[in-house]
Amino acid sequence: FNRYWIIGRPVVYCVRDVWSGMIVGMHVALEGPSWKTARFALYNAFSPKGEFLRAHGFNMTDEDWPCAVGCLGLVHDRGEQLTIPSTDSAHDLGFVLSPLPPFRPDPKGSIETMFHWMNKATVQWMPGAVHARARERGERDCRLDAVLTMQQFTRILIHAVLTFNNTADVSDRFDREMEEAGVPN
Repeated sequence: FNRYWIIGRPVVYCVRDVWSGMIVGMHVALEGPSWKTARFALYNAFSPKGEFLRAHGFNMTDEDWPCAVGCLGLVHDRGEQLTIPSTDSAHDLGFVLSPLPPFRPDPKGSIETMFHWMNKATVQWMPGAVHARARERGERDCRLDAVLTMQQFTRILIHAVLTFNNTADVSDRFDREMEEAGVPN
């Protein structure tokens, strides 16, 4: 409504495929971590991306982000599963939820690394970026320098995801069994 209002830091959800390493879905919100916001990222992961890309100003089709399949299991932060609707929804969709222990980023290193890369490559250099523990008492609040709308921020992250998915080397994940089964490399 007003570009001069401070609306807070966005929460970014990413869904990453274990085998291919591709980011298959994402969602940017202002709400804190919850099943309500996580399911938007899952919906994006399971849906064709053409309409999503066009809604954010990209002249692209489903083939430009060819990730629109379901999953058998979902490894996630524990916070999203603390609500009953999450377990009911997972059961209805036919996949198993596997929560990870709190304060343990090591079991989900691939997605934690992705967030680190996204932060460094896309938003850390922008005005208004929050630098951890960099602010001293009396210094100007970095939030006052923020210049992006949610739409602009989301567009930048989508561009980063597309770049990552098109340049990531997944050759080490392709094994002989898959080659024999006729899976294209």
